[in-house]
Amino acid sequence: MSDVMKEVREMRLKISEEFGNDLSKFIAHCQEVEKEWRKSGKYKFVRSDVRSELRSFL
Repeated sequence: MSDVMKEVREMRLKISEEFGNDLSKFIAHCQEVEKEWRKSGKYKFVRSDVRSELRSFL
């Protein structure tokens, strides 16, 4: 296993432990962060209708 893969797995475990190994808690956290980023205006997001159009090309 490469060093990069080991590092990725270690980070995944740390993140999982941070949220009590609860995927729902992690997803809720990500959604809150997204809301904050959207409010900040610092980042651009692809609209959901555009994403569904892009999927049709893949």
